Amino acid sequence: MADDQIYDLAPEEPKRPSPTYAPIKPSGLDAGKPMPCPHCGYDLRGTPGQPCPECGNKVSQTRIRAERERLERKFHQQAWFPSVLTIAIGIAAIILASGYAGSSTGGGAAGATGYILYWMISLAISVVVGWVVYPVLAFLWIGWSSSIPTTALQLAGAYAGATATLAVLELTGLPIIPLLTSTAVLIGLLCKLMDVDQNDAVALAVISWGIKWMIAIFVLNAIIQSGGI
Repeated sequence: MADDQIYDLAPEEPKRPSPTYAPIKPSGLDAGKPMPCPHCGYDLRGTPGQPCPECGNKVSQTRIRAERERLERKFHQQAWFPSVLTIAIGIAAIILASGYAGSSTGGGAAGATGYILYWMISLAISVVVGWVVYPVLAFLWIGWSSSIPTTALQLAGAYAGATATLAVLELTGLPIIPLLTSTAVLIGLLCKLMDVDQNDAVALAVISWGIKWMIAIFVLNAIIQSGGI
């Protein structure tokens, strides 16, 4: 009998089935969120499970969730710092500009306090209006990419920078330019801090700025009619 016939008569070794894994599918509150591999960061949503198709390491849902939470904490920390810094610089600029305005008008410390109070109220109104307008625009077409506290802080930073710019440029006595420049600063800060499209930032800035000045005119008319001025 030929050698090749001997091999033909030998029983075939049974094939072992390849291991299968349940697909990694986020659910509930996790739906739509990235599921990064703890080893290489590859997004495992829709993949056939472990091992990771990118690096080949075995992963588990627990480790994936822990890695995602770590990345989210890091993202929020990076998002908070520029906003807090912008708010601090904006308030400092408002205080300095108010002090200069108070001394130049001969009002001294009392005059400076009045200017500070005016600009801080103006900033507070701007922030509150922004907090109301942005969720509406986000629901309509902009979308929402950060948590509510982070978004609120980013909006406050953008309006703080714009209000400080307006307060400083008002010292020049030039017409229109302070308002236009502060609006441009607001648009730039919205794009930078919130990472929104320029067209969306323009819409948010124009709408919120317009509502703010409507409120200011309404309050001023109410004061005039009451005899306060």
